[in-house]
Amino acid sequence: RAAPSRPAAADELFDNLAAAHATDATPDAAVCSTLVDELCAAGGPFQAQQLGGGLWLSLYARGPTPKWLENANLLRALGVRNRAGQRYDPATSAVANYGEVLGTAISFGAEGTFDLPEGQLRAPCDVPVEI
Repeated sequence: RAAPSRPAAADELFDNLAAAHATDATPDAAVCSTLVDELCAAGGPFQAQQLGGGLWLSLYARGPTPKWLENANLLRALGVRNRAGQRYDPATSAVANYGEVLGTAISFGAEGTFDLPEGQLRAPCDVPVEI
């Protein structure tokens, strides 16, 4: 049996976020929100091992604007490009937060663990993190 194909919304969301990141622009929140809703409705298997492999950048957030994003938006006008995200290690259930306050000149990190519910998981899946 052939593997199920990835929803077109996944590729479109990736392309939207990657283009915004490459040009240091703010992603279109309305477009991202619509695509996220489509992906949530589609569901699909959640595979924790796919969390590994590098820093997951925080490029889009729904709801109240996080402080790190307010700071990044303020400093963007001055030419400072801040990054924030999380790095997961599924083999050890370790997670590391990373954020920049003044580009790479001033950054912070925090480490902790994550624990996924037992059994077959479906996307979207909250990943509970303890820092």
